Amino acid sequence: MTDVGSSEQRARSASESDRALAGALIGGAFGFIGLAIFSSASYAEKVDPASLWWGNFAAMSSVFFLVVSVVFGGWGWTRRSRSGFSNQFNLQALSGLVGIVLLSLSAGIFAFNPKAAGPSEEMEILIKQIDTLQAQLLLERRIVDFAVGGKYCSTIVPAR
Repeated sequence: MTDVGSSEQRARSASESDRALAGALIGGAFGFIGLAIFSSASYAEKVDPASLWWGNFAAMSSVFFLVVSVVFGGWGWTRRSRSGFSNQFNLQALSGLVGIVLLSLSAGIFAFNPKAAGPSEEMEILIKQIDTLQAQLLLERRIVDFAVGGKYCSTIVPAR
């Protein structure tokens, strides 16, 4: 009789340990989901645009797998534990692992593909326009200086 009671206790304690582990994995998954979302947003202006797309794709895929992990953990928590690969806890752990690997991949993409340090295309256009305006101003000053005999404009130095 004591043998039957102890085996029921062991089965119950294994189920409770599975539930405790599932709860811990669910809590960790929510932490990683927040990390994936905030890291994607914080690197938006610091990463090369093509790499940003792939990094965001990997981060959002990791969020998907982490949410799937939470769903499997919830199902495993509410249902009776079974052995084998079809166990919801095994699927929870597997999808959580895939999510963490994808999150690590996105972090690597964000970390090793910085945006080029040079000025942007818009800035280069503005620099060219300023150079053109300065050249025109210098030419106009020379024309005026020649016309008035060097009285006024010869003392003005072009800004450069």
